Amino acid sequence: MQYIRIWISPYLVFGHSLGAKISYEVCNELREKQDNAPCHLIVSGSRAPHIPEPEPLHHLQDVDFIEAMKRYSGMSKEFLENRDLLNLFLPIFRADFILDETYCFTKYEKFDFPITALYGDQDQDSEIDTVEAWSEYTNTSFNKSISWRTLFLLKHQKRKYWPILRTLSRGMFKSERVFDDNLLLSYFDDGYISDRIAIKDSEIHVWFLDIGNYDEYHMKSLFDILTLDEKAKMSHYVHVADQKRFLVGHSMLRILLSRYLAREPDDIILLNSKHGKLYMPQSNVSFNISHSGNRVALAFVKEKKIGVDIERMNSLDDYSQIAKNFFFATRK
Repeated sequence: MQYIRIWISPYLVFGHSLGAKISYEVCNELREKQDNAPCHLIVSGSRAPHIPEPEPLHHLQDVDFIEAMKRYSGMSKEFLENRDLLNLFLPIFRADFILDETYCFTKYEKFDFPITALYGDQDQDSEIDTVEAWSEYTNTSFNKSISWRTLFLLKHQKRKYWPILRTLSRGMFKSERVFDDNLLLSYFDDGYISDRIAIKDSEIHVWFLDIGNYDEYHMKSLFDILTLDEKAKMSHYVHVADQKRFLVGHSMLRILLSRYLAREPDDIILLNSKHGKLYMPQSNVSFNISHSGNRVALAFVKEKKIGVDIERMNSLDDYSQIAKNFFFATRK
């Protein structure tokens, strides 16, 4: 079991390309509706919001649109020449360009926190003067840094990119990683929760569970923790792997809540919202659960709402073969 504790204040906002404009709007929204504004805005691969796209693409015909996209060197030649894949992704690309190129700029008051702009030295969409224009949006310090060559953050470029973000965010928030193999065993050995886990208002606790670490003895003990309704839901799953994910996730949720709230697992009442999300009524501890593959993630926070998502990553070695299996060429 892996446990990560994160201190959530203060925080920064980061946006890349179109996300830079979105981050700008988000920061304004946070400033107007909350006292807890970010302490730093980091933008990358983007002109300042008031500078429009000098050569818009979204209105072009498909052939011209594809040709114009070649200036973004992150798109491989193989992809741009695969018509089946292009037919699938062109509407998505065009929608992104429409959103970016028709953005309606609204001038707000300057931010009272620093702005850092990252850009590529060969990026046609973020020339130095358009990047430096971000300095007009802050009352405090402005910094700029070259972190990659072009707009797209390719795998080899991220090696240079992420250390910059880590340096900028150093000291803004902390995290602590703890491996606690005895948390589960202490419950099995004692039959009750002996140690309460404290969670502060400024913390997020995230627990990562590996289903492969639970043997038959553990699974039997976990099954006894579930309510009758939960056992019935578990039985509806056809595949054993799905049953194990449900079993480990929901039983460990009860065990952890019992430690946060100093209650027995049987006393934990869990309900489903109208959207199907689990919650505990009349509790100041909120939680969320996600699972994928052999992993389960559980996140907890006090006096706030929280969401967590975990997804198994599969390598895609030959996307052209997938295209051949699901698409076919048509002749006009």
